Amino acid sequence: MRAQMAMDVDEFRRLIGTHQRMVFSLALRITGEYTLAEEVAQDVFLELHRSGDRLFSEAHIRFWLRRVAVHRATDALRRRSLRPEATAEEWLEEQHLRPEAAGTPVAVQT
Repeated sequence: MRAQMAMDVDEFRRLIGTHQRMVFSLALRITGEYTLAEEVAQDVFLELHRSGDRLFSEAHIRFWLRRVAVHRATDALRRRSLRPEATAEEWLEEQHLRPEAAGTPVAVQT
């Protein structure tokens, strides 16, 4: 059953070659971050592969890829905003572990 639903490897490679630039560019415009856009594009093409043979025409595939790319990029931004990344310095400060926060002078080596 799984073999019937999986997309033909050659067809999948052709679709990646044809649409990769469009999907990545759209993800980059939305996320504004190169590595995040790469992750989004990868997720989009994995979703395409999982979709099997449900997609019919080239125009339908292009529309579907755009729609999924917009949703995945938006979701990636939403997830990132829910988990803001603190710098190591901010984390140390929050944990009261910065030596200068404790009143101890710190020697900086160069």
